[in-house]
Amino acid sequence: SASAESSTTRTWIVYNKADAGFLMSLGLQGHLACLSTPDLYNLLAKEEDLTTVGVLLGVAAANLGSMDATISKMLFLHIPARHPAHYPELDLSRTIQAAALVGVGLLFCGRGERHICQVLLDEMASEGRQGGNLEDQEGYALAAGIGLGLVNLGLGGRRVGIEDMRMEDRLGRMLNGGGTGQEMINLNVTSPAAAYALGLMYLQTNDETVATMFEIPATKFALDFVRPDFILLRVLMRGLIMWDSVEATASWVDGEIPQFLKKKGDAATAAAMAAAAMGSEEEEEEREQCRLYALTGALMALGVRFAGT
Repeated sequence: SASAESSTTRTWIVYNKADAGFLMSLGLQGHLACLSTPDLYNLLAKEEDLTTVGVLLGVAAANLGSMDATISKMLFLHIPARHPAHYPELDLSRTIQAAALVGVGLLFCGRGERHICQVLLDEMASEGRQGGNLEDQEGYALAAGIGLGLVNLGLGGRRVGIEDMRMEDRLGRMLNGGGTGQEMINLNVTSPAAAYALGLMYLQTNDETVATMFEIPATKFALDFVRPDFILLRVLMRGLIMWDSVEATASWVDGEIPQFLKKKGDAATAAAMAAAAMGSEEEEEEREQCRLYALTGALMALGVRFAGT
């Protein structure tokens, strides 16, 4: 029976001391839903970073979209930024905190819950305004962005009760800049996070307005304001949004690459390069790097679009 199978799975997990990766894989298949609160406490009490990450993500995945209150408390316990002022300080690595943010996204997947959206949006914005270790900030903000995208997965403009939050406007500023005064943020931190958030929120919606937010610079001057690796994310997310327009053809892939980034050899590319004011050896290397990132993003979008076919 199902209950007997669940009991067997729980017994096997508890007494075989599964490692972090295996715990996460069990969660992705839904098997960690059988664990009790004491079981989870015993696993987390080991205070091993990888085991904690595996448990947080695995349990959240096993309870995908359930909004379970107990699991929610467990996840938020590992996000110190959301603790009350009087709460004891916990020494948690940024890796664990990032895993908890993604776990929140999984637990509330597709629910568009207002408070959770506000929390994740605030965490993204706060990281973009802080100093300190840039690598830690990027990872934390990216986790918050992925979590926010999951909470609103594929909902697009159909989100109910949170329209006044104007998330698209805030995410647009985090993606492309444009804030002033206290709104000035570090795009190196927030841009990838905002790209994932918008891409997942508008997944398969074919929303052209949001897709235009991911436009690739068409001149050398504009290219100076976008990191080359961000171009990959822009092309990928634009493809995931404009789902029905993705075609398994060389012409579609070629069309995703701006003319002035394409390989030399035709008059159109030469004219576009001249207009973009790119010609030195250093600029040529930068152009080729950006072209490869754009090409990679287009191919990844193609792979996701036709996965399993």
